[in-house]
Amino acid sequence: MISTGLFSIVQGQVLLCTFLCFVLTAEHTSFAIASVKRLDVVIIGAGPAGLSCALGLSQCCRQIHVIEKHPVFEKAGSTFGIFENGLQALSEVANISGTDMEQKMMLKGVSIPRGVMVLWWHMRDVILQLVLKKKNIQVYSGETWSSITEEEETDKGSLTVKCESGLTIQADLLVGADGVNSSIRSYLKLSPPISANSRSARGTLEVPTTASPRLQALLEDNFPAAKRWGTESFLTFFNFHRARKGQLAWTLATTVKGLDENIDPTTLLRQIESDPDELQFFEEVFSLSESVYARPFFIQSKVTDLSTCDMGRWGGRGHITLLGDAAHAMRPVSGQGGNMAFEDSAVLARIIKGGKYTSIPEALAEFESTRLSRVKILHQDQEEKAALFYEGESITPWTKEFEDWLFGGV
Repeated sequence: MISTGLFSIVQGQVLLCTFLCFVLTAEHTSFAIASVKRLDVVIIGAGPAGLSCALGLSQCCRQIHVIEKHPVFEKAGSTFGIFENGLQALSEVANISGTDMEQKMMLKGVSIPRGVMVLWWHMRDVILQLVLKKKNIQVYSGETWSSITEEEETDKGSLTVKCESGLTIQADLLVGADGVNSSIRSYLKLSPPISANSRSARGTLEVPTTASPRLQALLEDNFPAAKRWGTESFLTFFNFHRARKGQLAWTLATTVKGLDENIDPTTLLRQIESDPDELQFFEEVFSLSESVYARPFFIQSKVTDLSTCDMGRWGGRGHITLLGDAAHAMRPVSGQGGNMAFEDSAVLARIIKGGKYTSIPEALAEFESTRLSRVKILHQDQEEKAALFYEGESITPWTKEFEDWLFGGV
């Protein structure tokens, strides 16, 4: 009798403890979810980095405000390689299968080893269309922020972002996704990007039926086709004949010193190409690019000096963080810069969605420290490969172990 009674008492205590644990856990979980759900976010920059970040955070935050300085989404840039790790991250933030994401990109792209090659703006537009379907994402085009006020944390948020138009947004979190020349990076007083001692121009053209036979032939050749002038200048052509008939893209990179700041590709080629037939062909390419898109020009290549990173993160503070090129611009040798931005977006969304942090600053510190080591490894790898490339040396291919690590994603 006594044993039975004791058993009943113990059993009752166990049940009570179990019930209390369930209640406390449920309350903690609902609090975490509630705190995440109320978050309002401002993202500066509506390029692929900002748009993918908006997609990811839209799954776990109340309202996402994306501020873009350009008034329209233009057809710009050249080619973009989306590799397995980038596709994996994009499918996660978009909450669709990897197969569906790859198919969306392949509609106007071509298959490359471990990924898909597409036009830059096609890749951007795929992400943009997914963003525009989200009811809790608002994109403001033609807006430039004028001031950021950081306040004590309140129910209305900890940040106030004001734009030149007068648009004012209160938020809990600010993400700088505005590229290598990031205004948010400047606001945080971080070291500016440094010159990579090279400049590049990019263009795209629809090849008309009246084009020269040589230009027509580029549409059918296996890509990329390239020409090099010593160790200083390099021109690469890409075609999309299996997906976009008549579409050709090109990139011209140069390390020639002392060039005029506003020099264009045609002027440069007139200085370095001695064969008149060759020069005529290149001028045809550039003139057709100019007739369809804005006049091609050179942009100074810049990279972020990650050696200046302190405290295991790349420079965010408080309720503000950076991602993509704003945080870690790298050499474009292997085309992984944009894919790193997609990975950033996936990891940031995971951390915010998980709700295991006690404050936004803690969550952002975890985000940057989680990403920094992986980004640093690839950043250094691209720097070494670029040095070899511009010296005219052969680039050592990645080992299988490195490829598995990289393309395995996050």
